[in-house]
Amino acid sequence: MLSSGQAGLSMQVATVLVPMAAYFFMLGVLNSRSIPQLIRSRTEFFCLTVAFAPAFCMPVLACLGASSWTVVAMLGTMMAGAALLMPSRGSWVICNISSADALDATERALRAMGRSVTRRKHKLLLDGAGVAVSFAPLPLLRNVAVTVTGDGEPLGESFERNLAQELGGVRAGVSPVASALVMIAIAMMVAPLALFADQMPEMVRLLTD
Repeated sequence: MLSSGQAGLSMQVATVLVPMAAYFFMLGVLNSRSIPQLIRSRTEFFCLTVAFAPAFCMPVLACLGASSWTVVAMLGTMMAGAALLMPSRGSWVICNISSADALDATERALRAMGRSVTRRKHKLLLDGAGVAVSFAPLPLLRNVAVTVTGDGEPLGESFERNLAQELGGVRAGVSPVASALVMIAIAMMVAPLALFADQMPEMVRLLTD
């Protein structure tokens, strides 16, 4: 007979694994495209937070209990932490691209905007504008973080639009890590179903009744 404890455990496992699996699947798909994908760092941070929030919340609720004040305190802590760690508006992540291609595409985008650019190692300096564009590679996923810093005039949405257009001309191969992420995501989605497998006859009988 289907017990409430078994059903509760299965639901808890699904609540933790499914959001993480969706996030890994999204990373795998983005890093499998033939054209690099530009996303805002805030969007990526939001997806990361939503994916791993249940893994943080479930143990806390199990230890302290699911009382109203516990939920409020936990949500407040998460919101405060998210506000402190939130990336700046002038930052993006380019998926499935090398550092050299990211730097070249960004330089072309800036020159298309009529900006004078000087290349210095892993930075692009906008001459006379007090603005620098820095690059931080993430070699495991072949991703590159692009951040605009400085006290000058912000580049605005035209920079994002021009950079996305330049990336459309860059060809990228499929990363082996991307395929692994897709397989991991599928396995994580199947795992909760395996827990339900021995309970399916009883669940079908209850639904039928």
